[in-house]
Amino acid sequence: MNQNKKKVILYFGFILLCIFFFIVTFKITVIKLNNKPNNDNENIIEYEEQEEKEDDNILKVIIDKNETEEENELEETNKIEENDTAKENNVNSQENKTVTSKAVYYIKVNNKANTVTIYKKDAEGKYTIPAKAMICSIGDYTPPCTKYPNISYVTNGDKYKWATLEGHVYGQYATRIVGGILFHSVPYSDGWKNAAKGSLEYWEYDKLGTKASLGCVRLSVADAKWIYDNIGKGTTVEFYSDDNPGPLGKPTAKKISDYADYLRGWDPTDPDKNNPWITYVEPVNTKPVQNSKNIEDESAQTKIQNNKENENTNKKDIEQNLETNKVQQNNTVKNESTSQSTKNTLQNNNQTQNDISNVVSNNTISNTITNNTVSNNTSSQNTTVTNYTNTE
Repeated sequence: MNQNKKKVILYFGFILLCIFFFIVTFKITVIKLNNKPNNDNENIIEYEEQEEKEDDNILKVIIDKNETEEENELEETNKIEENDTAKENNVNSQENKTVTSKAVYYIKVNNKANTVTIYKKDAEGKYTIPAKAMICSIGDYTPPCTKYPNISYVTNGDKYKWATLEGHVYGQYATRIVGGILFHSVPYSDGWKNAAKGSLEYWEYDKLGTKASLGCVRLSVADAKWIYDNIGKGTTVEFYSDDNPGPLGKPTAKKISDYADYLRGWDPTDPDKNNPWITYVEPVNTKPVQNSKNIEDESAQTKIQNNKENENTNKKDIEQNLETNKVQQNNTVKNESTSQSTKNTLQNNNQTQNDISNVVSNNTISNTITNNTVSNNTSSQNTTVTNYTNTE
């Protein structure tokens, strides 16, 4: 019985202990629940502050973006204005040649006249002094054109003693202007072998001074070499069109198509020591030149001859007139009944005879003067030296 009581007591004690723990746990939970809203409020405040910061950042990004866009638009506007200014400078480059680089020379290519003029600086630093003129040949793709629309370009320093050109041909002393546009010699059919200089396309050489290339600026070897030796990086090359070739005029080039193959295969201006043009001598024409003095002498001789013929004719006419007058005079004397009119006739005949005598006398004097003229002209001819000239 006592044991059962003990078990009941233990059982109720265990139940009470569980209830106690439950109550304690409940209270602790209630306390935690009561404290939780404060933490949430603090978190909400921090979250709201964070959101405000993010909104500020977003606003700042938007403002920065707008400012960047405005700056880009401003830069684009400045670029457009700079391009417009550059175009205006290109258009007015002939009037305003102010030095913008350290280049020694300024090159102008006249597409219409097929002439190149090299300018150097004056005392004010402007390219106004013409230094050299060259005959050239330009083409359809010479600037300004669709592919190269600008009127001026600055050289980048690219140079080639031999350059491969369009159409499997080659050019000497090439200097790049822009892209595929170069200064170079008239094309050769062979490349940079020793035989190349004997393969000049002479029919193209004879076209210098006319539009003949694809777009490059063709020159004689001497002129192409001058540019190759003297024009450096940063030199401005301007293209324009005008009937006036330039202040130094338009040079000429020798026509070589009618010469022998060993000659016309070379550029006559090539300074190479093997150039056959250096030792070539033009054949001399043996026919003397008709200078002005010779022409005057021939004219004087013709006049003398004509005077002699006229003098002989006058003598014959005078003799015939004298014979006629003598007959008329004799007939007049024999007639006993001579009328007043016959006497007048005799007087007129005598007067005519006197006039004729005067004519004879004047002709004799003229003949003497003419003979003296002949003598003087003959002496002058003896002292005349015969002149000769070379023909091409």
